[in-house]
Amino acid sequence: MSAPVTAPFFRRVVALFIDWTSSSLLVGLFFNIPAEISDQYFKQLSFERSWLVMDVFIGSQILFIWLFGYTLGQRLLALRVVSLTSKRPSLLRVTYRTLLLVLIVPAFITDSASRGLHDRAAKTAIIRR
Repeated sequence: MSAPVTAPFFRRVVALFIDWTSSSLLVGLFFNIPAEISDQYFKQLSFERSWLVMDVFIGSQILFIWLFGYTLGQRLLALRVVSLTSKRPSLLRVTYRTLLLVLIVPAFITDSASRGLHDRAAKTAIIRR
């Protein structure tokens, strides 16, 4: 099966930004930083919060792409993740794709069809709906 026409790079980056921002906002709702704290305590909370944002981002990417084929950001920008080998990406492929995506570098190294290395490795593509 040939690779489908992929979505424009700018739309994919904006969708990724929306997904990251929504993960950050979700963590911010449930992870408040007290008003009067020491610098060391603040640094520890900031470190923990950044890892929580990453965990929420990874979890939402895997869950939503596996269940629906898109994340919130992708939905808002009319994008969809498709599998090149079956009707929809499997949980294993989506997990593999997401873990490579959070490394960032594979997403910016693209092939002639404008698919990132994370999509090539997982045999997926992001297309316009």
